[in-house]
Amino acid sequence: MAEAGTPPGGGPVFLSEQALERRLFELLSDVGAGRAPRERPIDDDFARLLRGCGLTVLAGRMGLRHASFAEAERLLFVRTSAVEQVSGWCVEVLAAAGVRCTTLKGPALAVQLYGDDVTRPSTDVDVLVGRHEFERALGVLRAAGLRFGTRHAAWYERGWHHHLVAVGAPAHPGLPIEVHWSFARPGLIAGSLEGLLDDAVPVSCSGRPLPAPGLEWQLVISAVHSAQHYFPPRQVLDVALIAGRLDSRQWGKVVALCRELAVGPAVYYATTVAARRLGLSCPVAVEELRPAVWRDALTARAIARLPVVAPPSRALMQAMKAVMPLVITTSPRLPVALAYQLTDRPRLADALSGHHASRPRSRPSSRPGSRPGSRS
Repeated sequence: MAEAGTPPGGGPVFLSEQALERRLFELLSDVGAGRAPRERPIDDDFARLLRGCGLTVLAGRMGLRHASFAEAERLLFVRTSAVEQVSGWCVEVLAAAGVRCTTLKGPALAVQLYGDDVTRPSTDVDVLVGRHEFERALGVLRAAGLRFGTRHAAWYERGWHHHLVAVGAPAHPGLPIEVHWSFARPGLIAGSLEGLLDDAVPVSCSGRPLPAPGLEWQLVISAVHSAQHYFPPRQVLDVALIAGRLDSRQWGKVVALCRELAVGPAVYYATTVAARRLGLSCPVAVEELRPAVWRDALTARAIARLPVVAPPSRALMQAMKAVMPLVITTSPRLPVALAYQLTDRPRLADALSGHHASRPRSRPSSRPGSRPGSRS
């Protein structure tokens, strides 16, 4: 239970976790609906919940006041500035070698949604290159000084995952950099992402242009990301804001992308979950992506079991991992997705390869002055 404050006529009033969650989604609903900020102080428990969700800067922009927000915003500003610098450095290094790339999420998405790069803070760098150029990109980045960890055997990581993590960028050598060849595990997505690189647009982040997906691609990426992380509040808001800005022509492109990549269910469920939790209207066009009745019934029941703010329990995460293909990919893709799920055995792969995990090393004193928050 959380203490709400002291009323004029008596002792403290306590709020349940459900009441705190309700206040959180009322705030997100105000943002999604474009309502004007309202100045008001908040209690420690609500501030703690906002910090845990990575929403303190947004809360401050919406008029919420708490003593901890100024320091939290300063730290997040430092971290986001570092993410911008390192993102730009990665783009420049790759471009100089003739490797096309785009940033994912991060400062560019913040600018696209809010007009600035701080309201939606970033805590790490995400860069995507074409799958056929991934190994060459690794060589280019290693030559520039990045150090990549090896969490699992290389053949397993390339076949069952979609990014590698590095550190070692100049000025911010401790900042994590995720170099992607996809934005989802291979069993959950089909087709090529060359169109994503073709459609990348320059977004000015503190005067530095960063390539980023257009809004149609951003919706697909954000929806898959939201589903893979069990619909956390900040990702739910991302989806709601992007979906609300698309016109009918753009929705037509989203539907075409979903069919090409076999991720229609992810966009359908992420969009409908966002609309329901924030109390917003759901775009009519998303109905074109609705799965068959039997799938919809099973998936809706699984999603209903998820907590709306707190991370799922380990047991629930294991159960959701088993049904994740139902949440993300289309029916024709299900056999492939399920085969990947059944063969996703990292410990067995490591044992067969004699592999021992290693993390990319950096000097602790070089890390940016910020605590990690929610995922960027």
